[in-house]
Amino acid sequence: MSDAPHPLREIADAERGRRVVSICEGASDRQPRRTEEDLLEQLMSAARSGERGALTRARAALHRAGHCDEVIAQRFVPEVARRFGQAWVDDTLSFTDVSIATAWLQRMLRQLESEPPALTNPEPYAPAALMVIPAGEYHTLGAMVATGQLRKLGFSVRLSAGQSTRTVCEMVQTDDFDMILVSWARSDRLDSLHALILKIRDAMPRPTPIVVGGAVLATARQIERQTGADYATSDIEEAVRLCGLTDQFQPAGARVTGA
Repeated sequence: MSDAPHPLREIADAERGRRVVSICEGASDRQPRRTEEDLLEQLMSAARSGERGALTRARAALHRAGHCDEVIAQRFVPEVARRFGQAWVDDTLSFTDVSIATAWLQRMLRQLESEPPALTNPEPYAPAALMVIPAGEYHTLGAMVATGQLRKLGFSVRLSAGQSTRTVCEMVQTDDFDMILVSWARSDRLDSLHALILKIRDAMPRPTPIVVGGAVLATARQIERQTGADYATSDIEEAVRLCGLTDQFQPAGARVTGA
């Protein structure tokens, strides 16, 4: 009998090796679309059920498919949240259903971000960012995802969720930030967002770019002109680039500002 490996065994061995090597890098890009769709549907169903065990099983299924927690937090949770939002717009899910499901996704996201190796310790001279979720804003999941993305990029991020405008302005006055991000949802309250941004600017010890992101970008145009923000985007890497921080990992306040 020949000692040469059987072709089918070679294929099976290669497939097993591919799954092992891709456990945390690029695995999601090589999964069949049907498999990824099944995983998304399982995660959506688990969030709607409101059962911790269902979310644990969905997370385990994602792990078995080769997706690490970072991919779950940065890719799967935002996509499921987007689908819930669209279901609300399409009237296929009620506001209550979407709110409950989103709350469970937030709980899962907090768990993912609190466990190693998701925690990242910024360098002593890392750029500093303030993420503001104003009081009365209930769409917080996207801002939490964005906060995690910034931290993984090496930023030192302070999160202000549901705090008063006065408290936010005190943070801006006492901590020297390199960028300020405001998450906003409702296009019918742009006057309130404009007022908030004006107060934040008044509190700045030095000129600092303000970026508006969130669900409002899907329903309103020319956000910068209407609110006084410098930029409007929900893409964190684009926000970093627009603020000129891509290659400037220096201490907050160390750069020379204009007159």
